[in-house]
Amino acid sequence: MRRVKDALGVTLNDLMLAAVAGAVGRYHDHRHVHAEVLQCMVPISLRQDNERQLLGNRVGMCNIALPVVEPDALIRPPATAAESAQRERSGRGVGLVSSCGSVPETGR
Repeated sequence: MRRVKDALGVTLNDLMLAAVAGAVGRYHDHRHVHAEVLQCMVPISLRQDNERQLLGNRVGMCNIALPVVEPDALIRPPATAAESAQRERSGRGVGLVSSCGSVPETGR
């Protein structure tokens, strides 16, 4: 999986979302259901680059349109990555899910 994502220039999450889009598209074809896209809520990190070393999580949810009608498995991952990046940059559809501080010390 890592070699494939590196070769396509996408993240592992984008590769998995593209695989889901392909599976849903084939399912829809099999059931004779037409859908252009699948709206999907996906978790994203809300941390800034300068916050990477901090403990805890800052996670949000973002609505992504997955290309379920795209039959080409080599086109779906970059299309998914572009959609993900556009949504994250725009800030639209991003909501905070949880914000956790550092893990408390125990045994004192």
